[in-house]
Amino acid sequence: MHVGDRAFQRILALVLVLAAGWIFWHPTDSVADAKTFPPEGTEPLLLRLIFCGVGFYGVGFYGGFIQAGPGFITLAVTSSYGLDLIRSNAVKVSLVLMFTPLALAIFAYSGRVDWATGFLLAAGTFVGALVGVRLRVLKGQRWVRGVLTVVVVAFAVRLLIGG
Repeated sequence: MHVGDRAFQRILALVLVLAAGWIFWHPTDSVADAKTFPPEGTEPLLLRLIFCGVGFYGVGFYGGFIQAGPGFITLAVTSSYGLDLIRSNAVKVSLVLMFTPLALAIFAYSGRVDWATGFLLAAGTFVGALVGVRLRVLKGQRWVRGVLTVVVVAFAVRLLIGG
């Protein structure tokens, strides 16, 4: 299946805005303060588990098809299950660690890896993770969620105007 660049940008922008909206408006602060997960007395419902399973299937499809921004989709799915952004990021990083080596091997075998850019991306991801954790500790869950939402929406707008 071939999707043109402009159509790809529009699809990605829409998906990112939907994910950002879900992350921003879906309350997870009460879970973030809980000592255990799930909080005592709030066992996950079957419907919630089904949604999570379907959501992760969607993340896999989206990640395999588009390969840009699956982390935001993962955050939306995990927040719908009740995880805060810290726990959601742990799930996201674990998933990315599972599929990235396979994708890298396939693209490297095809000769389609820009190694310099990839290493810069990895370094930026590492530094961003360090800064993000520090800001979460200093500023709190709500502040990080707000910043994340603004950044994702700004990126989506940039995609839509053709940047």
